[in-house]
Amino acid sequence: GRFGMAQFTAAEAGLEALGHNLPLRHIGQTVWQAAQQAEGVQIRAPAAVTAVTASDQGVELRLADGQTVHARLLAAADGAQSAVRRALNIAAELHDYRQSAIVTAIRVQRPRAGVAYERFTPDGPIAVLPKPGDACSLIWTLPTAAAERAMALADEVFLAEAAACFGGRLGQWTALGRRQCYPLLRTVSTRLSAPSTMFVGNAAHALHPVAAQGFNLGLRDVAALQQDLADALGLKVQLSDKGGKGELTIGYGSLEQLDDILGAGVELVLLDNFPVWQTQVAVQRAGDRGKVVGLDLLPMDVIAG
Repeated sequence: GRFGMAQFTAAEAGLEALGHNLPLRHIGQTVWQAAQQAEGVQIRAPAAVTAVTASDQGVELRLADGQTVHARLLAAADGAQSAVRRALNIAAELHDYRQSAIVTAIRVQRPRAGVAYERFTPDGPIAVLPKPGDACSLIWTLPTAAAERAMALADEVFLAEAAACFGGRLGQWTALGRRQCYPLLRTVSTRLSAPSTMFVGNAAHALHPVAAQGFNLGLRDVAALQQDLADALGLKVQLSDKGGKGELTIGYGSLEQLDDILGAGVELVLLDNFPVWQTQVAVQRAGDRGKVVGLDLLPMDVIAG
């Protein structure tokens, strides 16, 4: 016998491409420039939140530089170790996969443009994603102890071991970039909302990267978040006072509805000019609308940690 193999093509799916591999720094630069140019957006960076006070009437943030920021709605997208979540004494469910992902760049002898590979091994998956020319991204998942050992190897030894694990489809691996190692944890907030506060992105849930869907989910959630907020501000808003808790939910309300969790690609976003949230606001989402409302529709502060 031999190892099994599955091949997927964009043509079979009727798509132009199954996905794209883009440097995060380029995405970050584009988003940063858009935020700087958007009307009604104030950027505070660098900044660190030291205290959070939330009530049905709004949120107050105290920053490390002594400033105080007030907002009607706080969208806390400050990562899996959310400082806002801790400040509001909201717990998170943690699961340690006892694995770490080593991320780096390599150069290969026989690059295949537009083809991504992932091999599943007993220790974890190893993925090679195409970049321009003969460069590729490498994501190698290993048990924590094995990852620590691999990080301590000399470059030439690490390159040889990783290439042997992957196989010979791309020929010899000829160069190695800087390595980074990330422990893999699943972190799910026990609550997705609090008075005048939403937890979004990794602050709401951080998942295992094996399917490479965390960032994609965040992008889709940005569109959903903006659309729902625009709907709430301008058109169809359904108000309900379930116990008078004054909590805000927009498009999601339970841990089981992970597909509807709203995410954001910035560290912390404060959306101002909202009415006082004295009741729970529920906006009915209409599935995948695919419409993105521009940031300039919603005055906001963006606080990057």
